[in-house]
Amino acid sequence: MRLEPDPGVLSGILVLDLGQAAVGPIAASYLGMMGATVIKVEQPSGDMVRTGKPTMQGTSSTFVGNNLTKYGVVLDLKKPDGLDAIERLVTKADVLIENFRSPQIMERLGLGYEKVLSRWNPRLIYMQSSAFGAVGPWTGMFSDEWMAECVSGFVSMTGAAGGKGEFTRGSALLDWNGAMVNTVACLAGLVQRDRTGVGMMIRTSQFGSSIFASLTRLAELLASGSDQRPLGSAAAYVVPDQAFRAADGYVNVSIPCEKFWPRLCEAIGRRELTADPRFATNALRVENRAKLVEILAEIMATRTCADWLVRLNAADVPCGSNPSRESLTGPQLNDEQVAANGMLTRIDSAYGSILTHAPHWEFEKTPAAIRRPSPLLGEHTEMVLRSIDAWTPRPVPATTGDETEDGSIKGVRVIEFAEGVPGPLCGMVLAQLGADVLRVESPAGDWMREIPPLRDGVGAVYRVLNASKRRVVADLTSEHGRAEVREAIASADAILVGFRPQKLDKLGLAYEQIRTLNPTALYCHVSGWGRRGPRATAAATELSVQAVAGMHRYLGTDGAEPVRLGFDLASNAAGLAAVQAILAGLLSRRATGEGQRIDVSMLAAGIAINQWSTAAESCPDEPVGRQLEGHTWPRDHGFASRDGRCLIGFRQEALWRRFAVAIGRVDLLDNPEFVRAVSMHPPLFAPLVESTLRGWTMTALDRLVRGELGGTLVPVLDLGRMIDHEQTKCLDVIDRSHGLHVRFPLSTSAHLVRETVHD
Repeated sequence: MRLEPDPGVLSGILVLDLGQAAVGPIAASYLGMMGATVIKVEQPSGDMVRTGKPTMQGTSSTFVGNNLTKYGVVLDLKKPDGLDAIERLVTKADVLIENFRSPQIMERLGLGYEKVLSRWNPRLIYMQSSAFGAVGPWTGMFSDEWMAECVSGFVSMTGAAGGKGEFTRGSALLDWNGAMVNTVACLAGLVQRDRTGVGMMIRTSQFGSSIFASLTRLAELLASGSDQRPLGSAAAYVVPDQAFRAADGYVNVSIPCEKFWPRLCEAIGRRELTADPRFATNALRVENRAKLVEILAEIMATRTCADWLVRLNAADVPCGSNPSRESLTGPQLNDEQVAANGMLTRIDSAYGSILTHAPHWEFEKTPAAIRRPSPLLGEHTEMVLRSIDAWTPRPVPATTGDETEDGSIKGVRVIEFAEGVPGPLCGMVLAQLGADVLRVESPAGDWMREIPPLRDGVGAVYRVLNASKRRVVADLTSEHGRAEVREAIASADAILVGFRPQKLDKLGLAYEQIRTLNPTALYCHVSGWGRRGPRATAAATELSVQAVAGMHRYLGTDGAEPVRLGFDLASNAAGLAAVQAILAGLLSRRATGEGQRIDVSMLAAGIAINQWSTAAESCPDEPVGRQLEGHTWPRDHGFASRDGRCLIGFRQEALWRRFAVAIGRVDLLDNPEFVRAVSMHPPLFAPLVESTLRGWTMTALDRLVRGELGGTLVPVLDLGRMIDHEQTKCLDVIDRSHGLHVRFPLSTSAHLVRETVHD
């Protein structure tokens, strides 16, 4: 056995994964699924998430799920032979990924980018993803999923209507969102290297990635001037867009644009509602939300979920049901749409058979695949070190001298046909990365233009998603309009489509016709439910995809109204998946000269970012762990101090015991609830200390937790406070120069992203 390139769109790219836990290792796995050869480098004690529960053959299912597609190598980087070995690997590598909590850790190991890594390998793309960034008051603190939820604004707008903000209890969606961002960052760096011949250091942070996930909510804050509060399953600016109790469960109903309103009224047998002036437009329905929801709730309670789904689907009304909270994988495995598109797959490994998401992109000519399971500790050390010197790096052009030019994909021309969020979000990121994006809209315009809150008469989310693009109006129902668009397509590098399947086909712009016009173009289709299956042509909404992907399982309580995520994470993930696909396709096209079709979907991306739970349910040694138990736990609101709520974290259980003693609660040390909580999920014991911590100010707690015990303490921030926080300003993710826009959250040693993004 020797180290050889795998097939795929990234074939020949060599990736070193020095990361731990989630945001780095998962990004490395995504690159591996696209054909990169990935070597996971662990210290002798192994990745920190090899321990933890639930376990598979004694190893955490988190590790087994997070490290697919990799070879495993053990090196002690504190010893000379370990440093010699890592130098041999780095000189051959294209990408190095690490996500230590502080940028200083690699420097302390003698592996800083400027003085060491870039000299060993000037072609190297070094992606450093820290917890909170390279500078600022929180730099150096560790972070995790719940810290990210706390400070990004996620908690402040997630929870029961009128209730306190709520943390998820057994999912890690912002971790996986961070991995999505990191994958884009690595690919963008590779694309720029292919243009300039020069490597670079890229910095991201979990905090910055989580801010980016709030993109649509930040746009709404800009226009409305006020933060959203938890609304249960409901959306703030679209009505109806929520779950209603049926006779035997909950049904999701969404009316994202006006054409669906009369269809809903017809389906529920209340045609007269279409003539009711209180509900004539979405803006009026938002204004009269309480009365309309009361009417709809009474109607929806009269039939079963199955009955309503038949009626609503027949009327082409966006809808869905919420799977059982008892199992995540059961409903997904039995879902016809998931099966038809192969969105789940089983992988045999030394740890047992693991169920995981399949690659969340479909490449027509260079299929993505999971080609090997997660490695045993040090499983491939001897083989890799024996064969690394014979590895032939992928060719990189000679230095062109234009590495200071803005944009990794400068000169790339993208034609965008898309409405809603995922497609336009993809186009927005591509534009920020330097592409010339031409957005094609019909004379009627994107329905997102009318979704409040409005700013200068235009929907705030539409405005933010479509900044930095050129725009043309073309009537594709006319031959003249199609002729104009065909001319643009003929010279495009990528065609981005964000409509339901077959919409462009009916307008005479099917993929086969576009391919005839431009055989070297990439054609990326972003759908809701996937290309095949019974719901392929149905409308998909954020709420319905969240439900099917199992994202509501760890919020709210059993039997009560489902709680939607405060951020549009399914839409965000689908948009980022499309960016990944197009960037990877550009890399492949430079080598082959060929275009190809690529498909991504909200559902596949949603299942991918909920993979933590899928892996946990595969074949655990025992049914213990956050992912398996979290849906049964009480709502999690964090810790309450005298002047606000916060989250407290320590890396070692012993520090939790010291914390209990420091706050005068020695009695907790023998309390079984405390002992269980510190090993599983510390906020579980928050009710036990609430009366005590109410006597502490946040400042005093911060001195204890961070100053004396070396832990992490962060406040629960709403979006307004997050925007104004000093750490946010240090990241420079939010552009205030032209209103409020969110930059793609990375910084580099080269000019990878445009300096400003504005209308």
